[in-house]
Amino acid sequence: MSDNHLTEFEFKSTGVKVYIKPVSPMLLNEARKSIPRPRPPMQEIESADGTKRQEPNPSHPSYAEAMREYNECLGVLSQRIMIRRGVILTMTDAQRAELDSLRAEMARDSITLDDDDKVAYVLNLAIGTPEDITDLVQAITQRGQPTDPKLTSG
Repeated sequence: MSDNHLTEFEFKSTGVKVYIKPVSPMLLNEARKSIPRPRPPMQEIESADGTKRQEPNPSHPSYAEAMREYNECLGVLSQRIMIRRGVILTMTDAQRAELDSLRAEMARDSITLDDDDKVAYVLNLAIGTPEDITDLVQAITQRGQPTDPKLTSG
């Protein structure tokens, strides 16, 4: 991909600047398919005529918790893919030192950061607020969208 397909992006809370490029929505779809979606537990239902049958119960608390975990895992995986594929960052010596220091600090509490330096740096140092990750994801996913009003209006 040539440099003219890159867009500069600045994390508002930290001032860190990176370049971004589009990430295929098909790749994110493959990520979604890689995590099995939970199935609701079955419950026995008795009909008015006395017959019993099994039906899924999507309102069961265990299913709600399983879906929360599923969506969280899917979100984290999608963010990591978008950073790996959509963020261009050539880390400086100072950024590497900052990441090494953070890794050592977190290791004292048995916390392991992502093995990929770029992902670890972006997720834990460049992003300072929830708005930063939201802005980054929107910027990457909207890179492939037309911005000319003539192309987007019906």
